[in-house]
Amino acid sequence: MLKGISVKQAARELNTSERTIFRMLEDGRLEGRKFYLPFGKEKYIWEVSPVSVAKLLLQKEASGKKHYWKNKGVQAEGEG
Repeated sequence: MLKGISVKQAARELNTSERTIFRMLEDGRLEGRKFYLPFGKEKYIWEVSPVSVAKLLLQKEASGKKHYWKNKGVQAEGEG
């Protein structure tokens, strides 16, 4: 099993903000796991799947766009 990467590392790889990585995890564009910390009821950290980061990078490369993952990779009519 592959070890996950941090939100900070994923943001660096995808050249985006950490907040965008959190949004991508929440809406399913990236895969990851929450690890709840032993203190505090709602304290947790994310471990991001490096495979899902690599998939986004490949989609970005194939699309030729700077930020393919914005708008979940959907192109507007007439783009392409």
